[in-house]
Amino acid sequence: MHSYYHNESNEWEIVMGLDMYLFAKKYISSNPTFSKDDPKKYNEVKELAGVSKDFPDPDFARAYVTLNVAYWRKANQIHSWFVRNVQDGKDDCKTYYVSKEQIAELLDTCKKVKANPNLAETLLPPAEGFFFGDTEIDEWYFQDIDNTIKQLKNCVKYFDDHWSFEYHASW
Repeated sequence: MHSYYHNESNEWEIVMGLDMYLFAKKYISSNPTFSKDDPKKYNEVKELAGVSKDFPDPDFARAYVTLNVAYWRKANQIHSWFVRNVQDGKDDCKTYYVSKEQIAELLDTCKKVKANPNLAETLLPPAEGFFFGDTEIDEWYFQDIDNTIKQLKNCVKYFDDHWSFEYHASW
């Protein structure tokens, strides 16, 4: 995925860079067997998606609702944290499952850095990359920290255990 901006000639141009997404995903089934399954919610999702009432077979129908709940652009210190703590050191533009505990850990780490900026280099060091942006620990760095705290607080606050999370980055 790339970001698009208007240039001075009012034309769209692609701006390469590190784009990062955290998605919340929820399984919804039409089967009322389990308490987490809710045919009414499933049918509402299906209707919003414009899918026929007769398809798929309601006895076996299931869906996933996916919401983009956090977005960062060139927040390389946050991306580096995901690579180290979620992706086993692989920086490969793939999508990775993120546990609620990992989200809470990143939120706590950001709060520690915000409270004590001297911990930035140790806890959330900037990462170099061709399209990763600046590696200075400056006001932009701390703006990314504030943005991360705000977004992750909402993830912890609004999503129960029926939701899972996935992280994806591209450049």
